[in-house]
Amino acid sequence: MNWKLDKLIPAILIVAAIGVGLVWRFPGDSEKASSASTEAEAAKVRIDPSVPEEIVLAVGVEEIATHLHSKDTEPAEDLQILEQVIYSYRQATGSNPEGGENGAIADRLFGKNEKGVRFLPNREEWVNRDGELVDRWGTPYFFHSVSAEKMEIVSAGPDKELWTDDDVVSLQ
Repeated sequence: MNWKLDKLIPAILIVAAIGVGLVWRFPGDSEKASSASTEAEAAKVRIDPSVPEEIVLAVGVEEIATHLHSKDTEPAEDLQILEQVIYSYRQATGSNPEGGENGAIADRLFGKNEKGVRFLPNREEWVNRDGELVDRWGTPYFFHSVSAEKMEIVSAGPDKELWTDDDVVSLQ
């Protein structure tokens, strides 16, 4: 009977340690989380009233996306940010945003997708009247799904015309 007890006690201790690890939090984490979610909610701008405000923003994406069109970043970095957002979408859904056209892709990233997850926080300066994602000069991005794992993104650049020398191109 002693040999059973010798094996049972470590097993009980391991299960107890796992249970404690799952419920134990560092002091102040819940306060930080509640403050961060309040700030995030306050920062959201309603773009499409048909997308419920309750839709969850993909974890970590908001921090990345806040730098889109920032004065502190270059246009090529805007494309890297969008690449990261699309990568997050692909990880969650298994493929690139469907639809082909900019507006359909924007819809998917703003929460109209099968997972019901928002991959971009609502910012009016990121979309035009047609609901398309725009670059820092207000021109719609061109998206081309090269494959299920690759998405080409093109910004028309400062001249606001696609397929000229100042275009900024990224291929995931």
